[in-house]
Formats: sequence, C-alpha cells, structure tokens
Amino acid sequence: NNHYAPLFINHTSDSEFISLTGIYPSQEYGSTYKYFADNNYPNAIANLFKEENYKTNAFHSYLEYFYNRDSMFPSLGFDEFYGASALGIEKEAGTLSGYQGFYKDINMIIQMFKYTDTTKPFFNYFISLSGHGVYKFTRPDLQDNIKILNNSNKYHNYPHEAKSYLAAQMLLDQALAKLLDQLEINDLLDDTVICLFSDHYPYGLSEEKTIELLLDNEYEYSKYHVPFIIYNPQIQPMQINKLTSTFDIYPTLANMFGFDITNSYTIGNDVFSDNESFVFFKDGSILTDNLYYDSSLDHIIFLSDDTDTTKLNMLKEKINDIKTYGQDIIRANLLY
Repeated sequence: NNHYAPLFINHTSDSEFISLTGIYPSQEYGSTYKYFADNNYPNAIANLFKEENYKTNAFHSYLEYFYNRDSMFPSLGFDEFYGASALGIEKEAGTLSGYQGFYKDINMIIQMFKYTDTTKPFFNYFISLSGHGVYKFTRPDLQDNIKILNNSNKYHNYPHEAKSYLAAQMLLDQALAKLLDQLEINDLLDDTVICLFSDHYPYGLSEEKTIELLLDNEYEYSKYHVPFIIYNPQIQPMQINKLTSTFDIYPTLANMFGFDITNSYTIGNDVFSDNESFVFFKDGSILTDNLYYDSSLDHIIFLSDDTDTTKLNMLKEKINDIKTYGQDIIRANLLY
C-alpha cells in the first residue's frame, strides 16, 4: 500500500519493460520497445519461467503492433503474443473522439482460456485497456457502470469525469471477476498467483476536483501512488507498508518463484527483503521513507521525525549511476 509508478519518457512501455526486467529503460536513445527490440534480455521474467518449462503468453485488449509489442515481446521471453485482432475481439459499438477503441478487458479474459494450455504450467501477462482514459461521461462502454454509480449513495454526486474514471476501473474489476471465476471452474485458482499493478497514474484526468479526489496528499509524488497486489487464495492476507516502485516488481516475483537473479543487473529490491527502498522520478525528485526531495524546487519535505539528509546525496549519486549504466547497457546490448 506504499507503491509508486514513476513516469519515464515512454510511459506505458517503459513501465512494462521495468516490471518485466528490473532494468532502467532507454531515455536518451529513443523508445526501448521501438529501437532495442532485438536486444538480449535473458533474465526477463518470462525467460526465467521459460527455463522452468512454463509456456509464456502475453495478452492485450488492443492491437498487437501498438508500442511495437509484437516485435519486442519475443525478446522478452514470450512464446506467443495475442492482441485484439489475434483474439478476435471486436470493438464495442459507438465512437468518441480521442479514444483508441472500446475493447473490453473481459473479452480478452474470455478469449485467453482458448489460447492457454492449462494442462501445463503457464505464465500469462495481461495488458489491460478498459481502465485507461479518456474519461468522458459519453464513453459508450461505461454507460452500464455509470448507471450503477448514479444510483449509489456514495458516488452519485461525484463530477462526471470522476464517475467516468470509476466506471472505467469497474470494467477492469469485472474482467478480474471473470478471470477468478474461470480459474476456479478449471480448478486452477489455488495453484495460480496473480500480480496486479498499474503502469502509471491516470494522467488523462483534467478536472481539478476529480484529481483532488484521488490524491493522498497535496505533494507532487502523491499522484504516482498506484496499486500493487499479489494474490493467491491460499496465502494469508497481509498489508505491506514498505516503500516500493515499479522497479521492485521484478525482483519480488523472481525471488518468490525461486529464480536466481544474483548475477542479473537489477535496480529494485525484493519487497519481502530488509533492503531499504526508494523511488526516483524522471525529473530527479526522490522519495524515501523519511523525505521527499523535490528537484524542481531543490527543496526537501520531511515525512518523519528523522531529518537526517546524509543519505540523500548518496542516493543522488546512485541514481545518476543507474541512469548512466542503464543507457549503456541498452545501447550496447550488454545483457547476455
């Protein structure tokens, strides 16, 4: 519940890359997905699962070529990649300027079971779409959920954009419900781990009141606070307060499944380790358990009684190294 998704140059594709590899993506040499799809990523999480004889699949509710995923995903270790066209998902009826299309995530989940051999171990990676903007009250695929919100005691007075945002997230919830139901029907739920996380905050929101409703506090970093959930019905529920970011997803999952990533270039930390975590942002701002350094103002906001700034300069140097080495690794294809 203390997880953040910092935005980098290429937004969604950078977050995907980080979560699947734990590596800092290209920022100076163009999109990693576009210009470095032929690189080697042997320790990407899908490749690690492949080594254990898992079938690795990626699914998306939109078109395969978007973000050059159809070229990048084989390098990241996916045996198959199924987008909307491969899955035979049709657009929902209706039009709206500025929106990619009305491909519902629930249809991706339904089709997924047709393309997954559930008799063998599998690793499936889903890229949802329904929760994405634009958040317009006239968006056709949101109308059923908007009616529910209009009739609720809590949400009926929310502004239109806020209700549209919530209605979009409800579409994702409904897809997750279908996933859980289908796993249970196929007697797979108890033996399946589900990891759910967001690639970025809803930067498509525009109304100030809506944005205020979603923020934890007035500080800039608050908007990057997003969900990170790991679920299996056999696991005792627990809340983890440790500060985490997108970089921590890869080492957490790798260690959970017993993969040896000792010799891999990994930036983040296992959530369950004792290592101190931090979050760094594109503009050079840094968030730790004790402080938030706002680089645009060169100002420190203390978040606890600990006002020691000794580690801040060390973190700045470490982050500079991460960025420098990360660009060299991607540019020169140094991962073997």
